[in-house]
Amino acid sequence: MDKVQLTIAAFGVRLLALASIPLIFAYYISTSSTAHIPHITQVTGKSFQSEIMEAKTPVVVVYSAKWCPACSAYKPFIEDASKKYNAVVKFVTIDVDEEVQLSEKIDVIPTTVIYNKGLVTTDHIGAILDTDRLNKFIDEAIKK
Repeated sequence: MDKVQLTIAAFGVRLLALASIPLIFAYYISTSSTAHIPHITQVTGKSFQSEIMEAKTPVVVVYSAKWCPACSAYKPFIEDASKKYNAVVKFVTIDVDEEVQLSEKIDVIPTTVIYNKGLVTTDHIGAILDTDRLNKFIDEAIKK
């Protein structure tokens, strides 16, 4: 092979690598959603009233996006909390990209808002990446 053929071959490998980036990103997004977790419900504009405002138990609402690294880091903590508080607290997530109207007042993601009887009890901007802090945040909110 001469230099031209090697250059073309190297370019082809780079092009192939670049072409695979969207596939990798799509896989990452599909695996980072909380919608498939049994204890966490994905809320839409249609289900907001029934899932949050009319809920009989306190509701932890996490506003997030699939592309958000902080949201992905927060996800395992929310999953664990949803298992711990399963009988006492409802956990839902709202995708800010898919539910623009529901998230129009959210400036930073992730944002966690806790509702009780249709009223906001408390909120937290940013990820709570400590299990004890997250549990304390939830405990204090559901006592109000």
